[in-house]
Amino acid sequence: MPPRVVTRALLSRVVDYRETDRICQLLSEQAGPISVMARGARRSRKRFGGALSLFVIGEATFRPAARDGGLATLERYDCLEDLAPRISSDVVAVAHGSYIIELARELWPEGQPDAELFALVCEALRALSAGPPSPGLLRAYELQLLAAVGLAPSLDRCVACGRSPDATEPVSFNVPRGGLVCGRCPGQGGGLAPSILRLLLTLSRTPLREARARQATPEAARGARETMVALVHHHLGKPLKSLQFILELR
Repeated sequence: MPPRVVTRALLSRVVDYRETDRICQLLSEQAGPISVMARGARRSRKRFGGALSLFVIGEATFRPAARDGGLATLERYDCLEDLAPRISSDVVAVAHGSYIIELARELWPEGQPDAELFALVCEALRALSAGPPSPGLLRAYELQLLAAVGLAPSLDRCVACGRSPDATEPVSFNVPRGGLVCGRCPGQGGGLAPSILRLLLTLSRTPLREARARQATPEAARGARETMVALVHHHLGKPLKSLQFILELR
């Protein structure tokens, strides 16, 4: 029988199964994204209680699947840090938190442990729970998550020639090529105002808690949002439900 695994984890998705069970997808520190069967989760308060819910950082105890194609069995899920009360009181915060988790679930390869990536997701949720929902936090998180999985856009050098354009030079952002294109090179995408570029570059390097309070002009904030929405869609090849909900709330 495979040995038990005990790891910090976040619930990213849950589906009711049969009368008493649940199939859960976890983002875990030691096992990466993993699907588990929580037997009796719909009636057991002792093993799961109210901890098996969104925005709860918990300690998961599971036994890996005994055969290929099977599901690991979740034996316990104990709350370590409950961020749900502060996030769930605001519908916009719920939408932002759902997006934080969904984006990580889609970009993080299943079964690949990554302690730094797990820490980034947790820190984003903590920052979200610390105050009002913030576009700056989402942009910083998107950029830093893309960097963590090897998909960071080039924001300081031209993807065509490798040159760093000066502050007054017109540049554009080419989504398929993954970054800015200077005015000297062909293959440009949509134009990128200097204020938008500065905002994205700053947020890519700003701790998430500080990014939450980052102020920007409406033009720069809108341009940064549109650039990142296009980039995320390009990498995933599909829209995310949580992101569509955020855009509809606007």
